[in-house]
Amino acid sequence: MYEIKEIQEENKYRGENIVPEFLGDLPKRNTKIYSTLKIFLKFILLLTLAFASGMLFCEASSKELLSAKIFSSNISSHFTGVFDGCSSFKSYASVIVSASAPDIRYLLLIFTSGFTYFCGIADSIFIICKGFTIGFSFKYLISITKLYPEILNSRNAYIVVFLISELSMALFLVFLATKTLFFAYDFRKLRGRKSQIIRSPAIYRYILLYLTSFGLVFIINILFCVSSLIIYR
Repeated sequence: MYEIKEIQEENKYRGENIVPEFLGDLPKRNTKIYSTLKIFLKFILLLTLAFASGMLFCEASSKELLSAKIFSSNISSHFTGVFDGCSSFKSYASVIVSASAPDIRYLLLIFTSGFTYFCGIADSIFIICKGFTIGFSFKYLISITKLYPEILNSRNAYIVVFLISELSMALFLVFLATKTLFFAYDFRKLRGRKSQIIRSPAIYRYILLYLTSFGLVFIINILFCVSSLIIYR
């Protein structure tokens, strides 16, 4: 009997002290800032794991890849000026557009995912693909420096510039994926209501965000191309 009374008093103490503290934390966890940070960090974790997986995959298969003659032209192209052969503004612009094309594709895919029911899954796949590609390419370039030192001419700075530009783009895509996921929730509420969809400020803000993003993608790739030009000169 004494034990039962002791347990009841303990439960009463918990109910009066622990529950209010838990309830006090709920508003913090329901804020948009908390939710945004939580989703952003989840995407960062996926990006990091994919980056590491890409490096490990390249490490495991690098001997076969680097020994293949078919890669000889691609190997040298990594360490030549990106603007070689350019003689007009049109040719310079063509190089920048070509360098931006993969990132533009990611942008379009993430943008489109915001209008679907599987936005979170799609964006996670895009982030994983981006991280894996960067990790593989980074390790690939490092392996080349060891296997073909004669083509480098002490230009290891290119690898650093490559990594910084690619990670900057990846972080930007993570930011867009986070914003897109929130938009997807808002868009689902408007399903079947064409008049509300047309007048919805959320859609106009979403479109404006991606129009701005296209410009930023070109800016990042222009900086990368110009940095490569400075390095090789």
